[in-house]
Amino acid sequence: MAAIAPFQVKGPLDGTAFVYRWGPIASGDTCVPLPVAHKGDKTVHVWGTFGGGQVRLEGRLASDAPMTLLRDAGLIVLDNIGTTVIREILQLSSEVQWVLTGGAGAALFVDLMIMGR
Repeated sequence: MAAIAPFQVKGPLDGTAFVYRWGPIASGDTCVPLPVAHKGDKTVHVWGTFGGGQVRLEGRLASDAPMTLLRDAGLIVLDNIGTTVIREILQLSSEVQWVLTGGAGAALFVDLMIMGR
């Protein structure tokens, strides 16, 4: 059980874009939130060995309890991601974090590209 902190893997790209990574994320790990309020555009790439594991993206404003984020007009949630995907995030939040929801054999990575305008 480890606290998985995001670290910068690329950036600045074109002066305003950065890529942060959490991982590897295994069963029992906790992902440390990343402040993102200053960046309006966000895209995630989930990849690695899923081993039955799935991840959920949560966000919060200020000190609110974290909520599962959506990817488009409230119809598609960023939850139960159990395969390699790239998804956009349309909701604004002051910080984001990932939660692993099962899969003892999981060794997942999550990349988050953020860009300010």
